[in-house]
Amino acid sequence: MNKDTIIYIGNFELPDKDAAALRVLGNAKALTDKYNIVFISSSKTLNETYKYSVVNKFDNWVFKYPTSLLEWGKWLTSIQKYEKIFKEYDNVCGVIAYNYPAIALSKLRKYCKKNQLFLVSDATEWFEDKRIAKRIDTAIRMRFINKRVDGVICISSFLYNYYSRFTKTVTIPPLIDSKDSKWVNPDYKIVNNIIRFVYFGNPGKHKDKINLAIKTLTNYQKPFDFKVVGITREEYLNMYPEDVTRLSDNKESIVFLGKLDHIKALDIVKTSDFLLFFREDKRVNNAGFPTKLVESITLGVPVITNSTSDISQYITSNNNGYLIHKLDDFNISRIITVAHDNFDNNIKINVNRETFELNKFAPYLESFISSLKNEIKENKNEN
Repeated sequence: MNKDTIIYIGNFELPDKDAAALRVLGNAKALTDKYNIVFISSSKTLNETYKYSVVNKFDNWVFKYPTSLLEWGKWLTSIQKYEKIFKEYDNVCGVIAYNYPAIALSKLRKYCKKNQLFLVSDATEWFEDKRIAKRIDTAIRMRFINKRVDGVICISSFLYNYYSRFTKTVTIPPLIDSKDSKWVNPDYKIVNNIIRFVYFGNPGKHKDKINLAIKTLTNYQKPFDFKVVGITREEYLNMYPEDVTRLSDNKESIVFLGKLDHIKALDIVKTSDFLLFFREDKRVNNAGFPTKLVESITLGVPVITNSTSDISQYITSNNNGYLIHKLDDFNISRIITVAHDNFDNNIKINVNRETFELNKFAPYLESFISSLKNEIKENKNEN
């Protein structure tokens, strides 16, 4: 018996160019026992309008990432070019739209309703973008259209609590397929009794407060190593020019590696003692969930961070990391000291690397999708 097909559409670059790709692949693998997943994605390096490929055994229709105003206009407002892909598959039962543009999502909703397909929003963020057009688009999607789709896959309890009053919801964090070879971690070794911290990602100035980590570490009196993956020293100083002396005085201890491909970034994490990052307690951070935390735990590397989003559900101090409940200089310094005093006791042995294993969450996601499919089926029978 052929499986029903779900179209998973959004601005993500498979297989591992961004956190969005990890998100959608995890969800797709969690559903693959019961459903055939087909991706419609984007690429910033594609020359032609679109092409077909296969990624991790999934059909993937890749469209060129918009660059001109005309292309952006069509991207944000039209689904016409995707409709013919929907028709390539005979047994499509629904669509999952990942953080999809508001107007296009509204049109997708109408298309799904007309063709008796369920429509699910995969909601993983609520950015407070300074660009007016982007801010309006996000507001319309989050405050209006997502409440009218058939269901929402929420990455956090914050979003679940927001949408559960209006539509069917399920909370699914970023998921990991631990059978993938990139999650294999080499044997842990202490090097010269120096604690090794790592940060990886794109912090921005208002997302991950990497400057707080650097301020604390540069005031620290014990040896440390801090590798920053994702930005260069110059990019950091463009955000925090006041730290030029701090970096110059600690150029052997704080090393910026710039943007690396995913595998190389994970290799740096594997040889670290702790992932280190901090986030302000505000909507943009509480609505999302840090993929870097998921990856670090899966690699067996404990995490030092503060309590935002659902982090406190997964990180317990003195167990699989250290959780700071108040983000200030005193508490950050205190936790760094505790971590340094205890890292040679190999806290890594307490890290449950299967915390975000997709098979643990698959039943919840499958049940959620099946309920929507059955609801559509019942409506068809009534008509």
